[in-house]
Amino acid sequence: MKLKTVYFLFVILIPAGLIAQDVDWYVKGMNAQDPKERIEYFTKSIEIQGASHQAYFYRGGAKYDLKDYKGAATDFFMATQLNKKFQVAYINCGLAEAHLGQFDQALVDLTKAIKLDSNSEMAYANRGIVKMNLDDYPGALSDFSKSIERDSSAELFNYRGEVKMEIKDYQGGLEDFTKAVGLDPKSAWHYLWLGRAKLQLKNDTGAMADFTKSIERDSAYAQAYYFRGLVKEKIPDYTGALADYLKTIRIDSTAASGYNGCAVVRRKLSDYSGAIADHNKAVKLNPKDIYYLKSFALTYSTMKDYPNAITLFKKVLIMKPDDNRTFDNLAYCYMGQGNYASSIENFNKCLTLNPDNIDATLGLALISYYQNDLVSAKKYIARSIELKPYLKEGARGLETLKKEGFFYTEENEATLKKMLTALK
Repeated sequence: MKLKTVYFLFVILIPAGLIAQDVDWYVKGMNAQDPKERIEYFTKSIEIQGASHQAYFYRGGAKYDLKDYKGAATDFFMATQLNKKFQVAYINCGLAEAHLGQFDQALVDLTKAIKLDSNSEMAYANRGIVKMNLDDYPGALSDFSKSIERDSSAELFNYRGEVKMEIKDYQGGLEDFTKAVGLDPKSAWHYLWLGRAKLQLKNDTGAMADFTKSIERDSAYAQAYYFRGLVKEKIPDYTGALADYLKTIRIDSTAASGYNGCAVVRRKLSDYSGAIADHNKAVKLNPKDIYYLKSFALTYSTMKDYPNAITLFKKVLIMKPDDNRTFDNLAYCYMGQGNYASSIENFNKCLTLNPDNIDATLGLALISYYQNDLVSAKKYIARSIELKPYLKEGARGLETLKKEGFFYTEENEATLKKMLTALK
């Protein structure tokens, strides 16, 4: 999932000595507060008094303020053509292009800005953000580090921490977010990310505290409620988790993650009609996100509505044909229908993609047992214990496995406990 970032627009004032004299429209533009008025005055300056890189630059800034990124990019580009050494114009041109999704061109312009001033922390920071959106995390990490060498601000530590999270350097992310909080302890954003790092490092207590601090600093921060809900769900405190997920969608009705969180908790509380309603909202908001489709399918599977579950899992495989866990889930649905041939086929596809998938291995043990093939069942149980040695503890070992997020029907769970005791 791509990181959502904020683009900085850096505008520098041109020293008075560099501004041509007798430029009434230009001066009016500089004094105007309303972006629309600034555009009008700088346009007249260009038309009446001739093109200048300053006029194009400031008109571009006004268009940027109005979110006319295409117009802003054009004006910033004109400023660079009229003054090839206008470094900040290259920065702003890159940022406007980034807002248009033109990340490759933005990268070109920000690199030009760095060539003009290799000590510009602004250029490095914004090129780092662009590289994040291009999934060039090593490059982004390098750029943020260079920017921090020149200006160690809380925002830059936070951005670098986000990159470290993307490359699964959670400890490194924790260190950067801790520095960000130290520099700006009033920021809800920094506490949110500090909590996210702690959540990845399995420090649930610390994560809960940080998400709460984030909410204390911004009571309308939807993401903070969502992530605190995740922690409560893990505890498990389903009532508290549902309350936080509901708060998420009250603040942001477009938050598909909030609806999905509500659906998962409702499933765990056996409120299946409520879960289905929330799943439908999440999928409608983001129909191409396989995470929400898989979550929806799991709810149908839990309800033993295998036809609907199978339909959704097959949609996931169309979008991601090499998703071993979806083959695993699909296999359990076929098992629930008594279609052992299709179940075995999908468990084997899962294990081809991931030979160490414990869930699929146990699934094959179950089917072997149900078909009275005790030799094969014993083989798969032995392999399962090889993958998860604590399964030697039988029923207690299976409870440990369930804590890792695995779920089995009552019949399958009882059978697994019996096999782990008798066949190990």
